[in-house]
Amino acid sequence: MARPVRLPDEVEPMARFVEETPPREIVREAVKRLRGGVSEREMMVAAALAVMRSTEMPFVHHGGPLHPVAALPAVEATMGRMEEGLRWLPLIQDVALANRHIHDPASGPSIMPEIEPLGAGSADATVEAFRRCLGRNYTSGAEHHFLWLLENAQGKAVEALLSVAVDNYRHDEHKLIAAVNAFRLLDRIGWRFAPVLLRGVVRYNFMPSVWAKAPPAEGVEALIERHRLKEGVRWEGEDADERVDGLRRSLVEVSLEETPERIAVALRGGMSLMGAAEAVSLAASDLFIGMETASPMGIHFMTGANAIRWVCRAHPPLGVRALLMWALGPETRGAVRSRKRPVEAPGRAGLEEVTEAIQANDGAQAAGRAAGYLASGGDLRALLRLLGEFAARDDSTEMHAMKHHQAMVEEFEGARPSLASVHLVAQAKEAALHAGKGTGVYEEAREALM
Repeated sequence: MARPVRLPDEVEPMARFVEETPPREIVREAVKRLRGGVSEREMMVAAALAVMRSTEMPFVHHGGPLHPVAALPAVEATMGRMEEGLRWLPLIQDVALANRHIHDPASGPSIMPEIEPLGAGSADATVEAFRRCLGRNYTSGAEHHFLWLLENAQGKAVEALLSVAVDNYRHDEHKLIAAVNAFRLLDRIGWRFAPVLLRGVVRYNFMPSVWAKAPPAEGVEALIERHRLKEGVRWEGEDADERVDGLRRSLVEVSLEETPERIAVALRGGMSLMGAAEAVSLAASDLFIGMETASPMGIHFMTGANAIRWVCRAHPPLGVRALLMWALGPETRGAVRSRKRPVEAPGRAGLEEVTEAIQANDGAQAAGRAAGYLASGGDLRALLRLLGEFAARDDSTEMHAMKHHQAMVEEFEGARPSLASVHLVAQAKEAALHAGKGTGVYEEAREALM
């Protein structure tokens, strides 16, 4: 008879708090517990494990544990940029979303059962058995094999799941983002929670995708073979600003079909893996700034580029394939195909003018004014705090705003100074697309916190 997964004794009570508190009470009760001595880390762990074990992962990537868990690295980082009285707001947003999904009949409640690890004789054979489950969408079989790998060969477990997620990127960017952000979260809270936290990620990656039709992976493999990219690619090193900027501009201007080829040619021509990842990320922000969109949630070609850059840095052998897959992602394809309008040259602007454009939900104006603010030497810390606060107020996008905010901050900080500002300009535009459209959690939390 199946038994529900039980968490460590020190975690179980807080996880049950997230699971069992009525949604109408969760904001004030979370504030009460944080004020009563529950640490931020304890609340993060409770939210992540509760929503992972008590909701189903819908293949349509809304509801369930995907976004509450994937947002937690961003939540932790953004808390450090909030004004002191509202520091906990990003965390309360995440706890409220986890609780809402648990109580939402579309994804919960569900019970994650205890299961036995299942090996296939050796680590390599178990990796092969794990990957074979993908062809038939055997989610349960994949979970059994993955748990065995976690116990007996953790490095191979991570590499195997990441490899599947990279291959799945062409079907759905969320597949890779879920894996990367779960790994990043475990680096913060401890890998002892991996057997619960990663089971949902495995399950999601072995489900059919909402976008079943995708470009064939054979094109990527052919590029890797033709340009001999399995060996000889520099993982990191100096790349001239002009080369990185040249690839960036090329990726914005060329056709969808030419995009993977341009990345492959740049790598074969001597650009480092990290240099190409920087160019891809810059191009993603350029595409977003120029496209006609009213959706604050169609941002995964940017957060996906951020995840791919993490792959290039942390697991470089998978980096080449990940970079080429970026061009095949459904939201990249949508961004490249969408009608673009020219971006006006920025004039001088103050922080108040940036704020006004965001509050008016004018994405183009917010982007232009943010560019002007940065070009005229505006206070970077003040802009980061402003954008972080808009992201933390939002409860209409399932934490997309929070994830995009942190991804753009990381990309800004990781890019060369001469090119970096485009990421914060893109973030200002995204903030304008969601500002004020869902702030109920913010309003209740602010009353409780201040």
